[in-house]
Amino acid sequence: MRRTVLVLILVSTSMLMGWTANAEESGKRPKAALSLQVGGLLAAPLGIEAELLFGPVGLAVESRLFVRRMAGEWAGTLEPGLNLRLYFGEPEQTLFFFGGADFLMIWSLQPFALDQGFVKPRAGFGYHRLLGNAGQWRLALEIGAAWLQPVNDGELYDLVSPLLPHFLLVFGRAF
Repeated sequence: MRRTVLVLILVSTSMLMGWTANAEESGKRPKAALSLQVGGLLAAPLGIEAELLFGPVGLAVESRLFVRRMAGEWAGTLEPGLNLRLYFGEPEQTLFFFGGADFLMIWSLQPFALDQGFVKPRAGFGYHRLLGNAGQWRLALEIGAAWLQPVNDGELYDLVSPLLPHFLLVFGRAF
């Protein structure tokens, strides 16, 4: 676990310092991106994301997953969500603000059931960079805060959750 966190910190630091290769001018803005995600909360650390870009605004549909076998049973989390990003500057290298919400589901497979869920609103800022000869590769980093709102049978509970850190590393392909 410590090695994974160290690798994420080193990659994000190198990205922010400009250690990665500069993208050449392609003269064309990307319209969409398909990416892998690492991070979020530790409950669902790996995922995929599809983002549509409308000028300086990006709308992303994402899903993260974690599966583990515990005491002879399969258990895990599934976290589908939506994310809205507001980009500042050119898409080759820019900062952005984001806001979004996920629904974190905790499940087990004996029998298959959705035991409980949490609505997870989040917000923060990030850095986006296009890499490669034609700017076709995408690297992004999100840092912000999230909180959890418990939901059971469609009812929201008044449990107050502290703000939790949100750290997400995104790598993928821009089209």
